[in-house]
Order: sequence, then structure tokens, then C-alpha cells
Amino acid sequence: MIVTHDPIHFFSVPGRAPGATYCVLRYRPSLTTTQFIKVDILLPGTLHLPALHPSHIACISGFPVIPFALLLLQKLQAYDDHWNAQERHHFVRWKKDRDDVQALMGLHDIVGQTIRELPWGDATVFSDEFLALSVQRVAKFAGRFEWSRATWKALGFKV
Repeated sequence: MIVTHDPIHFFSVPGRAPGATYCVLRYRPSLTTTQFIKVDILLPGTLHLPALHPSHIACISGFPVIPFALLLLQKLQAYDDHWNAQERHHFVRWKKDRDDVQALMGLHDIVGQTIRELPWGDATVFSDEFLALSVQRVAKFAGRFEWSRATWKALGFKV
């Protein structure tokens, strides 16, 4: 549906995992670039995603996006899952996830806003289980990547 609505910016490609029967949605910001952004469409209940109240969802360029703090911890979860994966095709993705976490941490304006809000206590966004797992993931990530420690600490995590 998204590809049909805007085929100039959105396109799909076959999944790369061995035996994949799915397609991956990608977004191309302009026709003059070869760069693209992978688009994830996730549903509540998977990967500790909550059923967000509409007030928690922002629209950017007409597309609904989850709160930044949730995105950061979701990307950290992806990094951790891939770091611990037994299958090579999953394990090799940890570097991309690490780079994504680093890129998110480099968004200084929104990181600063998140530091001021410290939203981790919002149970409608972060379940107790997801937050507990995230605390462990932050500690491991910060232990591996010193460059991230100051930001995690400013975000209220113990590193």
C-alpha cells in the first residue's frame, strides 16, 4: 500500500536472510541519491513494543514515528539480539545496529530533550521487563563502547 501510494520514494526488495520469503521496505529521500532508509513497520506486542496512545506518536513528513527514547532502546535491543545471535546472518548485523545507536546519540537536540524529560518511568511506553532488560543492555553496550558512556549517563542510566 505504501509503495503503491508513493513509488518514487518507497520501494521493496527481497529479504536477504537465507530462505527469506518477505520483502524489505525502503525509503529513498530523493531521486538523485542512492542512499535509502530501511523502514520497519512494527506492531504492539512484538519486541516489547507497547500499544502507544496517539499522543505518544509524532508525525514527521506525514509518517507516524515512535518516541525517540523508545526508538533508542529498541535499536539497542536489536544490537544486543544480533550480538548474541547464533546464526551468522543475524550476528553480522550488530555493527549496523551499533552504528545506528551512535547516529541516534548524535542527534544532540533530541537527545538533549530526552535528557531533560527522562521518560523511563512512563509505564505506558516502557514495561518493567523492557526497562530492566534495557538497563542491562546499556551497561553492556557502555562497557564495550566507551564513546557512549557519557550519553547513557546523561540519559539517567548507570554505566
